Amino acid sequence: LTRHIEELRTLIASEPAQQERFRLLESLVQKKAAVAREEIPPRDIESFSESPEVLEEDARLTGEIQGTIAAMQQAESESLTRQLQERAGNARSEMLAIGLLGFLTICTGVVAYVIIHRDLARRKALEGDLLKSLRHKDALLQEVHHRVKNNMQVICSLLSLQTRAVADERTRGVLREAETRVRSMALVHDKLYHSEDLLNIDFG
Repeated sequence: LTRHIEELRTLIASEPAQQERFRLLESLVQKKAAVAREEIPPRDIESFSESPEVLEEDARLTGEIQGTIAAMQQAESESLTRQLQERAGNARSEMLAIGLLGFLTICTGVVAYVIIHRDLARRKALEGDLLKSLRHKDALLQEVHHRVKNNMQVICSLLSLQTRAVADERTRGVLREAETRVRSMALVHDKLYHSEDLLNIDFG
């Protein structure tokens, strides 16, 4: 009993939540030990068996000890159950949070993919429209240059024919000068048409 009481003191120090029950249990065990140490005189054995106060006290203490131990076990069981429920709840919450985070990550990736894909498609369509418009403008510009060149050649040819048909030397000189100016304009236009840099033209 003394050894059990010492073990109880150790348990009291390590289990703060059960201190009250451990103290009660220690007190009951000490009382039971005191009852057990009571000596029954041999001459009183018969009368003792007829009025067993000591045995009743021992039985009562035993019942109280068993009840206290059962209460302690119940409290410990409830505490363990609560801890397990809390841990299970925490685990469920963590799993739910991880699942939600993963779902949000997937949704974000899908949304980003859709937005990027839509932007790329829109950009490709815009680039296609720009290239088509540029080709159309290039074709129009080439046609304009070609027509201007043809018109200047026609003007030069007309001036040349008119020069041959005129007998007056002064008039022929004026027509030749006009033809020369038109040819100069045709050369500038030709340089402009064949130049890759429209800002810089080699007039020399």
